[in-house]
Amino acid sequence: MQSRWLSLVAGSLLIALLPLLPGLAADSAATRVRESKEKVAPLVTLRAEPFRLEDVRLLDGLFKHAMELDRKYLLSLEADRLLHVFRLRAGVPSTAKPYGGWMAPDHVSRGLVFDPKCRKEYCSPEDSFWCCTGTGVENHAKYGDSIYFRQGATGLYVNLFIASELSWQAKGLTLRQETKYPQEGRTRLSFTCAKPVELTLHIRHPYWAVSGFRIHINGVEQPLQNEPGSYATAAREWSSGDTVEVAMPFTLRTEAFRDNPRRVAFLRGPLVLCAGTKGPVAVLLALPSQPKKGGSLIV
Repeated sequence: MQSRWLSLVAGSLLIALLPLLPGLAADSAATRVRESKEKVAPLVTLRAEPFRLEDVRLLDGLFKHAMELDRKYLLSLEADRLLHVFRLRAGVPSTAKPYGGWMAPDHVSRGLVFDPKCRKEYCSPEDSFWCCTGTGVENHAKYGDSIYFRQGATGLYVNLFIASELSWQAKGLTLRQETKYPQEGRTRLSFTCAKPVELTLHIRHPYWAVSGFRIHINGVEQPLQNEPGSYATAAREWSSGDTVEVAMPFTLRTEAFRDNPRRVAFLRGPLVLCAGTKGPVAVLLALPSQPKKGGSLIV
């Protein structure tokens, strides 16, 4: 049972690393493990389905840079050191030097088993870390699975604004997205089609873009009837060279905490703003909507 569990762990690690290792062959062990998993029927009918990771390629930009750093870090880890504790728990000898944190053999949470009374301390940069520290490591390998979605053969959703290129082979269509988001509030889409294709394009209208959200197709501004927090649609025949430009100006605003409406965060567009200080700082703000309750709060 333990050896089978170790095999499943190793297979899962390979699957997570697959998008970061373009040189792997199609019949790699990771692919075989992924294809051998039982498929579970969805409980509800999906309105749209994601594209395969192989169909989406990140272009130069903030997110690709993060992916490259992630790949460099993952490939720097020594497999024997990572598997040291698991091998010991499975009764397999190991002479590797383990990593610290919860990977240390003498730690209460070794082998991913936690003592409900234990407390966690800050990690060190190189030699110790916790499982929640590494939970997001695999996210960089999966940016491509939520940028675009397809609705049957006639609908295409642009869900995230990330510099990338989608290859929809069944439609003979390539969609290229060029943007510096979230450093700027705009993106540009360009089509390359083997032949003209009828398609409804759905572009996400962020909930925070309450004014100035505009879409131009081939330089012509389009009338919009959707609301923030939904999708703007454009149904037409698309051909090579067609372009879509989306503008979503960032504005300064506040959002209240759900558990405490008198505490707020400052945001500019999708970004939460923060400031570095040398010590505790209390900021008092007026609350016009609640002047009878003191009219101030600390953030």
